[in-house]
Amino acid sequence: MLFRSRRATGPRPAPSLIAAVVTVAVIFPLFFLLQGIGQFLTGLLPRLQLGSVVTVLAFGLIPTLVCWFARVDASRWYALGAKARSPLVWLGAAALGLSLWVPDHELIVAVARFRGVDFAGLLERLTSYAGDLRQIPVGWIVALIAVVPAVFEEYFFRGFLWSAIEHREHGPGSSAADSRDRTWNAWWVTSLVFGAFHLIMPNPLALERLVATTAMGFALGWVRRRTGSVLPGTLLHALHNASATLISYYSTRLAGAGLGQDPTTHLPTTWLIASAVLICVGLLCVAKGTGRDSAVDSNLLGLDDAVDTGDNPRR
Repeated sequence: MLFRSRRATGPRPAPSLIAAVVTVAVIFPLFFLLQGIGQFLTGLLPRLQLGSVVTVLAFGLIPTLVCWFARVDASRWYALGAKARSPLVWLGAAALGLSLWVPDHELIVAVARFRGVDFAGLLERLTSYAGDLRQIPVGWIVALIAVVPAVFEEYFFRGFLWSAIEHREHGPGSSAADSRDRTWNAWWVTSLVFGAFHLIMPNPLALERLVATTAMGFALGWVRRRTGSVLPGTLLHALHNASATLISYYSTRLAGAGLGQDPTTHLPTTWLIASAVLICVGLLCVAKGTGRDSAVDSNLLGLDDAVDTGDNPRR
C-alpha cells in the first residue's frame, strides 16, 4: 500500500518506504520543471526567490502532505535526545559548517579541471554572478541561499527520506545489527539522492558540484547518524551555504584585505590547513559529544511505538 490506513493507532515514526520512493519520483521532475521557469525571469533576486518557493514546495509541502495523510509524526526527526543535546555536538556542527566549503571548492575545481572546463568563460560567469549577488541585500542572500535550503532540504533528505529507509520492515525480532544496516542504507541512499537533486539545479557548475554535493550529503548524514536528530545537520547546512555564498558576496572586500582568491583555482595552502584543522575539531566535537556508540535510542527511532500500536508492517 502506498499509504497505510489512517486508523486510530497513534502517529507513525516514518512514512512507508514505498510512499517515500513515490514522493521522490514525483518531486524530481517537478523540481526540474519549476526551476526551469527561472530562465524567463529578469534579475538574480527573482530567480533566487523562485528557487526558495520551489524548495519549500518540493521539500516541505509535498512531504508534509504525505506525512499528514499517513499520520507520520515528523517532530520525532527533530527530537533532541541525550546525544544531540551536548554543547559539543552543536560546536562541532558549527565548525564543520564553517569549514567544509573549502574541500567543497577544491572538489569542484578538481572535477572542472578533469573535464577540461573553459576556465576563462567560467571565471567571467562567476564574476558576473558575484556582481549580481552584491546588488541584493545580504539579509535576502542569507535567507534565500542559506536558511531556506538548509531547513527544507534537511527536513526532506535527513528527515522524511532517511526515516522511511531506517524504519522499513522492522519488527519485534529486529536485532541491533538490522538497525545498524538500515541506518547505513539511509546514510548512503540519502547522500546519493541529495547529490542527484543538486545536479538538476540551474547552476553553471551543476555537473562539477555533483561530487562535492554528494560528499556534503555524506557529511550531513554522518551528523544525522551520530545525533539521531535533523537539527544539528540543519545548522551545519545553513552555515556551509552561508559561508560559501558570503565569501563570494564580499569577494571585493576580501581582495582589498589581501584575502582575495580566484574562484577557478585551488585555494592557498594556509586556507587548506586552517580548514583541515577546523574540520578535525568539528568531527572530534561531534564524535565526543555523541559518545563512542552512535546508535540512537529506540524511542527516538520509534521502534517501541511500532510494536505497541500494532502498526508494524510485518503484521
